[in-house]
Order: sequence, then C-alpha cells, then structure tokens
Amino acid sequence: MESFKVMNADAFGDWLREQNVTRNITRVQLHHTYQPDYAAWNGIPDAVYWQNSMRNYHVNTNGWADIAQQFTICPNGEIVTGRSLNSAPAGITGANTGAVCIEILGNFDRGGDAMTDAQKDAAVTAAAELLKRFGLGTDDVTYHAWWSAGGAALGDYIPGRSGKTCPGTAFFGGNTRAAYEANLKPLIQGYMDGNGGLTMTQYEELKALIAAKDAETAALSARAEAMEAEIKQLKTPMIYNYIDDNMPMWAHEAVSWCVENGIIIGTGEGLGLDDKDLRLCQIIYRLHK
Repeated sequence: MESFKVMNADAFGDWLREQNVTRNITRVQLHHTYQPDYAAWNGIPDAVYWQNSMRNYHVNTNGWADIAQQFTICPNGEIVTGRSLNSAPAGITGANTGAVCIEILGNFDRGGDAMTDAQKDAAVTAAAELLKRFGLGTDDVTYHAWWSAGGAALGDYIPGRSGKTCPGTAFFGGNTRAAYEANLKPLIQGYMDGNGGLTMTQYEELKALIAAKDAETAALSARAEAMEAEIKQLKTPMIYNYIDDNMPMWAHEAVSWCVENGIIIGTGEGLGLDDKDLRLCQIIYRLHK
C-alpha cells in the first residue's frame, strides 16, 4: 500500500501529470464520505489521520486490499492521495473498472454539512484535472447515486432504486443528473476551458451578476414593449362617428352642414370620419358659404 501525499488544489494538476498511469481510465466517480463528517473533521482537522482511519476501516472491516478511493478532498481544500491510480477503486459496484474514485469528506445529504468554498474549489479542480489528464469530458463524471446496489447503471438518482444517495442530496445542489448538469458540470467545464476556471465565490458572484443583468434586460424589454404600444396607439387615426364632444369644436358646423346637404352619409355605425375628413368638410363648407 502506498503512503499518502497531501497537497493543495493548485499543486494537484502538476503532480497528476507526473504520474505514470498504465491503467485505462474511462470515468471519474464522485462520492461523499458521509462518515467522517465535518464534526469529526473539526475535532481532528488532519488529512492523513482521516485517510489512515478510512484505510484501516476498509482493510480491516471491509476486507478490501486498500483504501477504496484514489483521492480524498478535505474541508480545508487539501487533497490527499489514497489507492494507487493503477488499481481499480472500490467505489461503485459495476463501475470500478476504468474508474478513479474521489471521496469528498463530509455528509452532503440535506440537513448535513455545508461544503466550504475551499473544498468546493478543490473538488472542481481534482475532477477537471483528472478529466484533462486522461482525455475525458464532463459526461464521464458519475455519481454513486446513479447506480443500483447491484451495479446496474441507472443514469440518474432514482429513490428506491439507487443504491446510495451519495454524494449527497445537497451535493452541489443535489445528487440528480439535472443538478450535476446545472451546477457542478459548468464549473468543471469552465476549469477545463480556461486557466483554472472560477472559484466558487467568483462563480456565485458571476451568477448573481448575470441574474441582475437578466432582470434589467427583462425590465427594459417590458418598457420597450409598453412604449411601442403607446406609439402604435398614437399612430392609430382618430375616428369620429358622431358630432359630439370627441369631435373638435371647429369641425362641428362644417360637418353638420355636409351631413344636412348629403355630402356625408353615415352608416349604422356612425359617420366614420378621420382628421383628414374633418379638414375636407371644412374646405367644402367654406367653398359653399
């Protein structure tokens, strides 16, 4: 069994590129430890201590050859190595061949631990660097919850069929595929596309800025539509069906004369005159007076 190495997220990519991995890697598994959780970590905030504790349990209680996972990510953002990258993990029945297993220390079911930003950033970094190192994409990430206890691929978290809720029902917004697509996947992709991507704080600030801009755009669009409606109403010609208060006073006498002399003949709906008609009536009236 290998000795453990602890590193921060910034050093992980360089360390990973130096490793000689002969096994064919096809997916990255994401888990939460459930136990130890944040209460345990806060009592003993030591990455190697908890990695040894998990190895002892996996070997002496579960009877496995080594600790289950290749990496554990701690609440302080440290990444600690575990099982050799050249050995399949003991992470998900039916999905261990070709996999690298990442355990994120804590209980991320609803009502459990609130993941620190440092741990979130390290989780994104570790997943993205592994995908880059082995020529994989964000669709090659899998959650334990997307598999049955017997090792059947479900493709999503399905209560009653999934073997576990792991990595937690509140993990980056949830353990469903939709939650992954909406929350964690864009962060991993952003890291892979850029120079390290955004930190969680930057990501949340960017989301808030985008939401504010969207709201501003929506308000401007609504105002533009209202103004367009007002302009359209102004452009609509005024129709005068009767000689009443709606018709300009200056036109009353001329229109009355035109009606009395049969020049204007109304219908059952009224006279149907617009402003041009009123001016024409005024001209005709003056010519005949």
